[in-house]
Amino acid sequence: MTLERSVLTWLGCGRSTTDEGVPACREFVDKVAEYVRKRSAELSGRDLGLFLSMAQGGERPEDVWGENLPRLRRVKAKYDPNKVFSKGVTVEPLFE
Repeated sequence: MTLERSVLTWLGCGRSTTDEGVPACREFVDKVAEYVRKRSAELSGRDLGLFLSMAQGGERPEDVWGENLPRLRRVKAKYDPNKVFSKGVTVEPLFE
């Protein structure tokens, strides 16, 4: 996909729900999320995961939360052991 096509796809993401438009928008957001994650890791020296707002729903928790996942799992076990908050990219509790 060319840069011009990518920009046009991005501009149409909020407006298009056609069968053709939705996959193109998802592909574009996936590429942007991948770039942002790699660039953030280069600049910070560690894996920060990706912005939750860029998650499309099929990502693994490790991909979204990065190095923070083990800590988040411990917090989840303490404050939400019954998994009340379980929509979207969920964090499974880690009971130690």
